[in-house]
Amino acid sequence: MKTKLLTIEQWNMIPKDEETQVEAVEGDTALLIDGVAFLIQRKNNWNNVVCIRLKPSKINIVQTFETFRAFCQKNDIQYFRVEGISHTYKMLNLVCRLGRKNGADCNVIFHKTESAEYDRHIWYVKSY
Repeated sequence: MKTKLLTIEQWNMIPKDEETQVEAVEGDTALLIDGVAFLIQRKNNWNNVVCIRLKPSKINIVQTFETFRAFCQKNDIQYFRVEGISHTYKMLNLVCRLGRKNGADCNVIFHKTESAEYDRHIWYVKSY
């Protein structure tokens, strides 16, 4: 699975939907894996992840997220937050299980209180 870094300008030019309408700024990291663009926002030294599928792929989305998890480990991004309005991201549990099979000490927590407060699905992930 190929990982391609994107510039801030490339991310900002991507047509986005309601859930992904986020501008990248200096210090953020953007990348493309199997037709899915990821933005790791670094505001307040936090790692908030935004992702959007740009083109269809024959690669299973769980494998794409596993590649993203491995990218995070390689780049010392141990913790991050994922939120969705309509997307529930329950597949993060599968990614974590796959990571554990490969020796990663990962964990996924669904934050019920915060999700209810913001009317979104909010997850906190330990990637390794």
